[in-house]
Amino acid sequence: MKRIAKNQLLLSTLVTLVTYCVAGVLLPLPYLSSTTSLLLLLCGGFVLYRYVPFAWTILLRKDNADDPSELGGHYAVYGTTLLALGSCYVGIFGLLWVWFEQPADWLGTPLSGFGRAVMASGFFLMFVSPDVAIKKRPVLNPIWTILLVALALLAAFALGSQLRPI
Repeated sequence: MKRIAKNQLLLSTLVTLVTYCVAGVLLPLPYLSSTTSLLLLLCGGFVLYRYVPFAWTILLRKDNADDPSELGGHYAVYGTTLLALGSCYVGIFGLLWVWFEQPADWLGTPLSGFGRAVMASGFFLMFVSPDVAIKKRPVLNPIWTILLVALALLAAFALGSQLRPI
């Protein structure tokens, strides 16, 4: 247990998963769905903000790299952008689905699966990208993570309180 406590990334992952499971049991149905949809939209939006300029450059350039040893690295950047775009779509779709009282005829349609298709193509591009050494980056402060989760829960509660139960 000491080893897990020293590894902040692993500990944050475990706390998030346990929180999700507990929330799934305690919260009424639309709240958890709204919360995860809102988190997908927010996190996807943050990633889009960061990667869209690079992805746009990749789409406009033919060679995609100044150095021949970097060829193929653009797949990971574009794949990450597609993952973020798909996450935003899934988040918006999920929030709208709850807002319109969870219509069953929305499920299993091409529109409901579009975000997952975009994310699948992003994962494929990341899979075919070359392996590179990852530079050490700072991890998001756990306090910011807790604040973002709390904000998402409050927003989901506010959205859910506006809906009437099915």
